[in-house]
Amino acid sequence: MNTNFAPPPPFSPRRACWRNSSRGLDFAKAGRHLLRHDPQVLVIGEIPDEETANIAVRAALTGHLVISTLYAGSGAGVWERLLVMCPDHHAAASAVALILNQRLIRRVCAACAGAGCETCLHTGYHGRVPVVEWFRVDDATRAVLRTQGATAIRPGG
Repeated sequence: MNTNFAPPPPFSPRRACWRNSSRGLDFAKAGRHLLRHDPQVLVIGEIPDEETANIAVRAALTGHLVISTLYAGSGAGVWERLLVMCPDHHAAASAVALILNQRLIRRVCAACAGAGCETCLHTGYHGRVPVVEWFRVDDATRAVLRTQGATAIRPGG
């Protein structure tokens, strides 16, 4: 499998590049460069701007598996951000297959059951646990996005 990363993960992938603004290498330029290698999977560390969002959408529409982060407050908020960055809402709705939203919440200290101890530095909490929301995008959801926009998407509905 041919996989490209922008920016590279902490392990050593086959092809990766770092963003370097002083040399004119941003996420969008890195994405275009990596797509020339025709990867099966394109991992984009973050979608920070419109140009990168459009490259990710175009890559997904041409058969590449695109995995990326997009900072939003909720799973539904991903649509709001993506549709603002991509003027072609039809393409954006067609490109997304799955949204995962993760929040980390504090874990009650097991040593003191939340009362406070040396292990948790007397806070009652020790560590974090993820709460994950996932949202599979089907044809019905795509139709709603195309006709009514992101505000029509509601969690659990």
